[in-house]
Amino acid sequence: MKSNSLKTTFTFASLSLIFIFAASASPIPTYVQLQDRFKISNGTISMTAVCYFLGSIIALVIFSRLSDYIGRKFVAIITVMLSLVGLGLLATLNNGSMLLLARFIQGLSCGLGSSTLSILIIESGRDYSSGFVSAVAGSAILLGLAVGGLLSGLVAEVEPNFQSLTYYILMVVLVLMLLGLMHSAETVTTRHGAVKSLKPQLNLPDSIKKLIVPATGCFVATWALGGYFQAFSATVSKTVFNLNSPLVAAIVLVAYMAPNMFGSRISSGFSMFTGQLFGMSTFVLSALLMGVGILLKSFSLFLVMVIIASIMQGISYTTSMNGLLKPVLQTESTGVISVIYIISYAGAGIPSFVAGQLSRYLNFYQVTFAYIIFVSLVGVFVILNVLLQQHKISSSV
Repeated sequence: MKSNSLKTTFTFASLSLIFIFAASASPIPTYVQLQDRFKISNGTISMTAVCYFLGSIIALVIFSRLSDYIGRKFVAIITVMLSLVGLGLLATLNNGSMLLLARFIQGLSCGLGSSTLSILIIESGRDYSSGFVSAVAGSAILLGLAVGGLLSGLVAEVEPNFQSLTYYILMVVLVLMLLGLMHSAETVTTRHGAVKSLKPQLNLPDSIKKLIVPATGCFVATWALGGYFQAFSATVSKTVFNLNSPLVAAIVLVAYMAPNMFGSRISSGFSMFTGQLFGMSTFVLSALLMGVGILLKSFSLFLVMVIIASIMQGISYTTSMNGLLKPVLQTESTGVISVIYIISYAGAGIPSFVAGQLSRYLNFYQVTFAYIIFVSLVGVFVILNVLLQQHKISSSV
């Protein structure tokens, strides 16, 4: 396979992963405006995250192995097309039900992208350093969420009467991604068995079963907090800090999504256990200090702690992912990636669903602190588990 062809594939696979997640983040900063315009409740807004994560999990459970049979390239093209459908629904939105449907379809697209495009990036990145490829694969999703959120916030601030402009811009970009993917290389040999691959099957290789417990905690804690910001970045800006601006909501979302890339980039300097221990310890501390910022109504303290939590997410998540992928065969990597993202999406989706139910009985502050307590407890569990494993290793030496 020609080097130039692989570089083209790597470029468009990376950009496609970034921009399907940019598309998925595009409605988030405008939720408050959508609520006012279409009389959408907080419970429905919370359910947008549930629909999104449900679509993602369905895609990962049922379709994650499809690219092993019909090709990465073909599934990647389907992924981008689904994202375009979701954007089309958002551009013509007129009620809460359409919003939920759009988020579900975007979830399907992002679920497929999480597995297929991530593997395509890794397989086509052989001309680059492994650290760079891992950083791209590990941070493209959150970078995309940051790009989409910031673009949406800027457009809503500058052109409040034409908020659909964001969706049209992203649709043009995704069409360009489609064209690029069509001219990209296929990295696997297609084979029979595509229909059988649709049977849900989640297998963990024996080589990583002992590593999955602390890694699961890292995935759940960091993505649960990410789910909070996806659902409530606009609400926390308005309710807690009295900043009713789509741009501010976008900044809050970006503050948790973008710095993760820096954390992913420096994660190569940590072993799996060291990255989990340092990352989760600082993540828990920053989550608790976010709560202090909310109590004091200090937007600056809150935002700084969000940024630190994001960097720690990058360290703990990427070291955990690399630690799980390192011992497995290439033929097992798609399944492992799918398990990682199923855990991650469930870690974000289930708390979002619970938050939606709690919002009927609790005010927004109480829901927020329930999130902080939850991610802190999961983080403490990871810390204790890693310390226990290190103690067992040192005792056996």
